[in-house]
Amino acid sequence: FSVGNESFRTGGKVSKTSGRLDISLNETANKGYLAKALGTTLHHHLHTLRKSTTDQDEPDQVPRPVLETRVSAVTGMPVASQTTPKPKLNIVVMVIGSRGDIQPFLKLGKLLKEEHGHRVRIATHPAFKTFVEQDSGLEFFSVGGDPAELMAFMVKNPGLVPSLSTVKAGEIGRKRDSMFEMFKGFWRACINATDDEHNPANRSMMEAWNPFVADAIIANPPSFAHVHCAERLGIPLHLMFTFPYSPTQQFPHPLANIKTTNVDTNYTNFMSYPLVEMM
Repeated sequence: FSVGNESFRTGGKVSKTSGRLDISLNETANKGYLAKALGTTLHHHLHTLRKSTTDQDEPDQVPRPVLETRVSAVTGMPVASQTTPKPKLNIVVMVIGSRGDIQPFLKLGKLLKEEHGHRVRIATHPAFKTFVEQDSGLEFFSVGGDPAELMAFMVKNPGLVPSLSTVKAGEIGRKRDSMFEMFKGFWRACINATDDEHNPANRSMMEAWNPFVADAIIANPPSFAHVHCAERLGIPLHLMFTFPYSPTQQFPHPLANIKTTNVDTNYTNFMSYPLVEMM
């Protein structure tokens, strides 16, 4: 890709060796265009809530009841008081990947269950059933898929675009079939009492199995089905990853490789995230 205007020029392409996006960033006018653009964007997002308060009141000086009323007016939703009992939620944690991808979510699930009383279901590969149940004591739901095959595919195709040999071997079609199986499994994890499709509890929502309908979803991005399930059910979705996936000035996107730049490192790091998203 190549984007820019009279003030800057940036381009990039996927490396055939590493699979990462090689990025070159060049500010041509030397007027701080990119820095100003980034500053304007951050200012807009960070000051949205402050604009909802009056000019003479600082947010930390506004009494809590007044602030709650203003937040409720802005969001259109009532603000729960500190004495309101917290609801117990059915939370589905959607994760695909290796054992190292699963494990951090187990700690999170245990905290949600033990400290907040929520019912937490881990929806992942059947290979991790024993690991999940014995290590965390959380509810397990099988969505199918083989983590070994998934890791092998990712090692062979580490970047954004699969290799030509992968396409010729027909692995793309097999990968799609496997992902589709998992997508259906993730949907069942949101609405079924058990991962046994033939269990009558899934139809009657009775017997010894407790019925389950998700109130919220936590997922790692590669599970993909998360946003569709959350949209269909009209429930909150929280995406989280075990490596940086949100724009930051501290380091570039994990899939980006900064080849050349004449812009401050912090700004270059931050802009690598939208550039990778463009691809």
